[in-house]
Amino acid sequence: MTINGKNFTNDTLVNYSGSVDVQAISADSETYAGTGVLGITVASLVNGTITKYTQTYTKAERIKLKVVDSNGKTGTSNIIYVGGGTATKIELTANPQSIISGQTSFLTAKLEDYYGNVLKNTEIDFSVVKGSGVINISSGTTNANGEVSALFSYNLSQPGISIVQARTANLSIEIPVRASVLFVPGTRLTITATEDPNTKLTFPADAVTENIEISISLKVDLDTTTVVELIDVANSKLLGKIISELVRKFTANKVSNNLEYGEFEKLVSIEIPYMDSNNDGIVDGTQIEVNNLKAARLNETTKEWETVNDGGINEVDRTKKVVSCDVKHFSYYTIGDFNSATLTPNPKRGLETVKPAELHFGDANAVKKKIKELKEKIDNNK
Repeated sequence: MTINGKNFTNDTLVNYSGSVDVQAISADSETYAGTGVLGITVASLVNGTITKYTQTYTKAERIKLKVVDSNGKTGTSNIIYVGGGTATKIELTANPQSIISGQTSFLTAKLEDYYGNVLKNTEIDFSVVKGSGVINISSGTTNANGEVSALFSYNLSQPGISIVQARTANLSIEIPVRASVLFVPGTRLTITATEDPNTKLTFPADAVTENIEISISLKVDLDTTTVVELIDVANSKLLGKIISELVRKFTANKVSNNLEYGEFEKLVSIEIPYMDSNNDGIVDGTQIEVNNLKAARLNETTKEWETVNDGGINEVDRTKKVVSCDVKHFSYYTIGDFNSATLTPNPKRGLETVKPAELHFGDANAVKKKIKELKEKIDNNK
């Protein structure tokens, strides 16, 4: 930026020294100030001139610079086109963020610089980094609003959560798009989770009376800290008895209003898998006996897991390595050993503390033996 003090014949006033105010005004209407902020707002002229190379402005728009001296004399520059700076913010939205398989979601990515100016003519790449689905373009160039639009489509017969990404050279952002599966009355349906094909739902033909959307979420996909904390509290009450990461959220929402369907007209079967890679009858990474596994539903009020007893089966299938259970409605479900006995001796009788592991995970004979020993000690202390 160079400022010169001149006379009416346009000669530089070499004997003039003084300060001038520097303002940004709209190039389209000089009576209005620019909407950004100048870096230099006061300049001192010596011998009628000053040169500053570090002038900055925070808004991408057309402006002129105006200077005013102490006598009210003014000068105006030519039009300056201020462009956006380096991208420091990227946004990505999906509309809608929850779809039914076969539908599409409208993706919009937007770039801004540090001052909130949109950045046009900048390339943004799109990709699906987790899950399934297709984006109709791999990249696009931002328009005058700093945006690029794309379409995400999902056509699997399984519900799932896909993570879509928008990326520039130095920025990236990821958001989930949830895909559900449509279930209509009068049909039968068996679906599995995209992320875990061994998690399965089976609907009989007359389970519902209107169209519903079905989705399955694993614990890692649960979308609120509050829900995760709720589950962790429930898990903490059953340490050693529960497979803490095997939490599944099953949802069934009405297509008409997106409200939960509630109780089904007939029991729906769920299957949740467990791992027993060496077939020793013990769940991998635990001391839980496979034969003791049951499905449980989260009571969100008490923050406790409750064994499912909805009138159907709740049993282990050791061939398929799943726990099968019939349920009346959907919620958060898990599997574990919820029937292990815990004996707490009366401290007034001087009995030794019984370690829970000795009773929870021993075989049947060991448990009977321990109970017999305790009974003998109780009889001897009477």
